[in-house]
Parts: sequence; structure tokens; C-alpha cells
Amino acid sequence: AVYAFIALLIIGALGSCIGGTEDKDKQTDTANDSTQAAVITQLTLTGDPVAEINLGNSQTLTYTVDPSDFAMTADAVYATTSDSNVLAVSAECLSDPARVEVTLTGKAAGTANYTIRAAEGDAQQTGQITVHDQAAEQAAAEAEAKAKAEQEAAEKAAAEKAAQEQAAAEAAAAQQAAQEQAAAQQSETVYITPSGKRWHRSASCAGKNARAVTMDQVGGRTPCQKCAS
Repeated sequence: AVYAFIALLIIGALGSCIGGTEDKDKQTDTANDSTQAAVITQLTLTGDPVAEINLGNSQTLTYTVDPSDFAMTADAVYATTSDSNVLAVSAECLSDPARVEVTLTGKAAGTANYTIRAAEGDAQQTGQITVHDQAAEQAAAEAEAKAKAEQEAAEKAAAEKAAQEQAAAEAAAAQQAAQEQAAAQQSETVYITPSGKRWHRSASCAGKNARAVTMDQVGGRTPCQKCAS
């Protein structure tokens, strides 16, 4: 009986040691699991942001990941675009260090938004890209410049024509005024004497034998000194 009791004590001690080792291993695994980051908490763009891309060209942006010890997988972060006809976007998840490289490619002229988002959690970044079609923009600029030049030329020609017409109208008006003035002068009543060499604006100035005539009837007579002033 004594031997049997001693054997039971030895078996119990061995079982206690084995169980303690398993518990320690489990505790160690749990500790290691607790140090592994569960989700990405932040995505941060390195370098300058991009706002414009030429049609057919691509631009790569790099985003760092927080926490920095996050175990990256191929689908840990993904990218989307608001208009796939204008902008193509893709995300490549990389490690050592943990980061995401996002490639933006211009597919058509226009503006589109893009979003970089963690598959788990709320971390994300957004941006807006304008895709330029340089050939079309240059052609449009040249057409606009040509249209502007043609408009300016037409406006200049119209202004010159208006100035010429105004000058002609002013000249005609001046000529008519001169003719009317000359006609008025020719029809003005003056006074002369049969033997006098002067004409007068009043009968009293002309003196005796004065008679009234129109200016076109004075002949070679000139105005008297008093009437000429």
C-alpha cells in the first residue's frame, strides 16, 4: 500500500509539470498574438499630392501604414475611382516597411476622385485628379486664338468702316452747310448806287439813289469799309 501511494504521488507531480508547460506555451502564444496589429489605423501619403495627369500617363503615390508593424497582405488595402472611364487606379500592398503603392492612370479627359481604403477599419485617404488631353486642349486653344483674332479683325474693320462713314457724313454735312451759307449770302439784300463801287448793308449807308439788290447782283462791287467789319 505504501508503494502504491508513492507511485500515485509521482504520477500526480508529473501531470502537474506537463500541464504547467502547456499553460506557459499558451500564455506565450497569446502574448505574441496581442502584439500583432489587428487593423490599419491610418494611411499617410508620402511626398507631394498629385492633382493633374496627362492622358495616357501614370503617376504612383506611396502611402505609409500605421501601425508600422501591421502584417500586410495582398488585399489589406484597396483603391477605387469615381469614374473608371476617366481615371484607372490600383493599389499594391508591400511590406518591409508596410506601405501601399497606388498607381493612377489617365484614361480620358475629365476629373475623377479616388479613394484608398483599408479592408478592415476606417482608415482611408481620398484625392481628386484632373486628366488633361494635351492635344485636344492645344487644338482648342489654337481654335480659340484664331476665333479671337478673326473677331478682333472684324471689329477693327467695322470700326474703320464706321469711322470712314462718319468722316464722309461730316464732310457732306460741312459741304451742305457751306453751300447753304453761300446761298444765304447770295440771297442777302444789300444796297448799291448806280455809279458806286461799293455795296452796303443799309440804305442809309449807301446814301442817295440807293437801291436794294441781292448779293449775287452786286457784280464786281466790294463792301464798304463800314459794312465789311
